[in-house]
Amino acid sequence: MAIRTSRSVGLLVVVIAAAVFWRTAYPTITWWDSSEYSTAAGTLGVIAAPGSLLLTLLGWPISHLPFGSSPAHLLNLFAGVLAAITVGLVFLLALRILAPPHAATELGLAPIAGAGLGALAFAFSDTLWDRSLARGSAHSRSPSAIRCGSTPSSSRRMY
Repeated sequence: MAIRTSRSVGLLVVVIAAAVFWRTAYPTITWWDSSEYSTAAGTLGVIAAPGSLLLTLLGWPISHLPFGSSPAHLLNLFAGVLAAITVGLVFLLALRILAPPHAATELGLAPIAGAGLGALAFAFSDTLWDRSLARGSAHSRSPSAIRCGSTPSSSRRMY
């Protein structure tokens, strides 16, 4: 029962993170490195050091998917999917730390809930949030300062 509950909570954490990242992903490129990373993934180009060869290679087929979105938006959605997978791995790691493997069958609700809340706290931290919404962007929307309006340069903020 505990293993089934932990799997359900882990899946729920990943789905919540993916849904939020998917819904708030930028539809186009943003400032700084986002345009360079998106162009490199779309053309299999080379970017400045230190580069990101793995993401360029993974992003090339993503940017060429025949959907109605721009390649930059598809890459931003892909970054959100990768971030959601990372949140799932953080959940598994936290669960492993809170409950040793030999006690997996006796796992209570507290370690499962703690791992889930910890993974969600990580999901919506500024660093992961910034990297999951705009591929390579250092200045994207963060949960501590979600901007009102349609442009990132809007001066109004919701706290």
